[in-house]
Amino acid sequence: MTAPDVPATELSSVDLTALRAAVEARLPVYLEDLERLCNIDCGSYTPAGVNEVASWVAGFFASIGAAVERRPDPDGRLGDTVIATFQGRPGPGPRLLLIGHMDTVFD
Repeated sequence: MTAPDVPATELSSVDLTALRAAVEARLPVYLEDLERLCNIDCGSYTPAGVNEVASWVAGFFASIGAAVERRPDPDGRLGDTVIATFQGRPGPGPRLLLIGHMDTVFD
């Protein structure tokens, strides 16, 4: 991969080939995880299911170096919120905020 301070627009074909190979190597594991998560009943008002997904998400983020915090819904109607924080290097580089949800939204 290129150095962190090199803009993404300057990635070489060698870097892109290496990235593609890394992604393709992990594809079977990704698909297994996706299937497992898709088979969890995690409707918006199904806290047990949402928390099952939250446990997987929290474990995954912790395994790749994040500090993980879980916050339960104060009313108990919804599943936990998972907050994962990665410590980057200080400096002028880009920052990233990823927001998602762990429930399956039904009518």
